[in-house]
Amino acid sequence: MGGPNGFATINLHPGYQRLDGEQALDFVRFRHTDSDLYRLARQQLFLEALKDRLATSMSITDIPPIIGALKQNIVVARGGGGGALGLSEIEAYAGLSSHLGGGHLFRVQIPNLVNCGFLDAQVCAQPSDIQTAVTSFMHPDVSLPKRANAVALGRKPQAPKTPKLDRAQVTTLVLNGTTVPGLARDTSYKLGLQGFHTVQLPPPTLADAPTQNYDQTYVYYDAVQTNAKSAAKQIAVAFGPHVVTAPLPPEISPLALQAGNPLTVVVVGSSFSGELMDPEANIVATPVHQTPSVRIDPGLATNAIRDVRSKLPFPLMVPHAIESHSNFTSLEPVRAYKPVAGHSALVLTFVTGAGNVYWQVMETDWTSAPVIRNPTDQVKLERRKFDLYTVGGNIHMIVLRKGGASYWVVNTLRDELSNETMLAIAKGLQPLGK
Repeated sequence: MGGPNGFATINLHPGYQRLDGEQALDFVRFRHTDSDLYRLARQQLFLEALKDRLATSMSITDIPPIIGALKQNIVVARGGGGGALGLSEIEAYAGLSSHLGGGHLFRVQIPNLVNCGFLDAQVCAQPSDIQTAVTSFMHPDVSLPKRANAVALGRKPQAPKTPKLDRAQVTTLVLNGTTVPGLARDTSYKLGLQGFHTVQLPPPTLADAPTQNYDQTYVYYDAVQTNAKSAAKQIAVAFGPHVVTAPLPPEISPLALQAGNPLTVVVVGSSFSGELMDPEANIVATPVHQTPSVRIDPGLATNAIRDVRSKLPFPLMVPHAIESHSNFTSLEPVRAYKPVAGHSALVLTFVTGAGNVYWQVMETDWTSAPVIRNPTDQVKLERRKFDLYTVGGNIHMIVLRKGGASYWVVNTLRDELSNETMLAIAKGLQPLGK
C-alpha cells in the first residue's frame, strides 16, 4: 500500500534480519527520508546478500525461481541502447556472482557530489570524478581492500605483486564459448594489444569451443608445461574477477594441440562484457591514513544495555568509542530481538550529525549468520582478533568473535565512517560491568 502523498510504505525494525520478498522490495525502493544515493546503496547491499544466498545456502533447484523473480522486478539494460538482457544472461550473472570471493564485490561511488537542483532531486559531479568512477566500475582494483586495511592499521601496504612472466611469454588460444559471432577473434586481438602472445587455429578450423553454452569465462592451463599455471593466473586478471582457472580438460586438448600447445586456452563465456582490463594501468592510489573521528563516551550506551541484559543469554559489550558527531537515534535506539529461531541479538543504532545517516553496533549469539561468513581480512588488535569486511577501499563491517557470541560494528549505508574510525569503535568495545 502507498503511504502519504503516494510514498511507498516500509516498516522494518533495526538489526540484521531475514526479509521476505515484499520487505526486500520495500528496502531497495525506499528513499523518502534520504535520497537516491542511499537507495542505490540499499540495492548494492541487496545484491551482496543475494550473492551470498546463491553461493552458500541454496540448492541448484532454488535458483531458477529467484532468477525468475528478478527478471520480473529488475530491468538491466545493455549500454548503447542494446535493450534489456535476456533470462539466460541474467542467469549467467547470477552464476558468476556466486563464485566471487570476499573483497571482489565493489560498490562504486562518484565522489564530491553536490546538490545542484531542487532539494535532493538533482546532484552534479565533475567530469573527472565521473570518469574515475566509470574506470573503477569497469576495471576494479582487487588489491585495494588489503592496502586500505593496512593504511588504516598504520602498517605499510603491500605493493601489488609483479607478474612472474612477461606478457609476451604468455601464449594463449582464445575460443568462443558463446553464440556471439567473432567474440574469440575480437578478444584475441585485444589480448594481443595488451602484449600477450596469442596463437590461432589453422584454417579452416573455427575458434569455437566444443559447446557454445559457457556462462563464465575459463582460462585453462596445460599442466605439463612449466609456468602454465602462473600464465593462466596472469591472463585471467585481464578478464576481471569473473573468471575460472583450471587445468586443460580433455575436450579442449585437441584444439590446443592444433594451435601449437600454448600455455593457456581461454574459453570466453556469455558473462564477459567484451572489455578487457589492464590491472597495471588501473591500480587505485593507496588511501592516506586519517585520524579517527571518535570521542570516548561509555556512558552513552551503558545504562541502555543494562536495561535489556536480562533478555539476552550471552555477555554484552559496551561501545566506549563513539563517532565524534553521533548520538543514539530517537527511533528505536536499542533493540533486543531474535534474528532467527534459537538465537538472540542486540542492536544499537546511532545517527551521525549529517542526519538520517545511521551506523550500528550489533551483538548476537548467531555466530553463523550469512553476512559474517566470509571476511576479507583478519587482524589482531590489542590481543583480540577482528574480522574485517572491506568493500573496495572502505571497511563496511568489523566483527569481534568472543566465546559463543559475535560483536559487529556496521558502517553507514554509504560507508561514511572512515576506516580508522571504524577500527577505533571496534577496539573500544568492552565487556558490560556488573
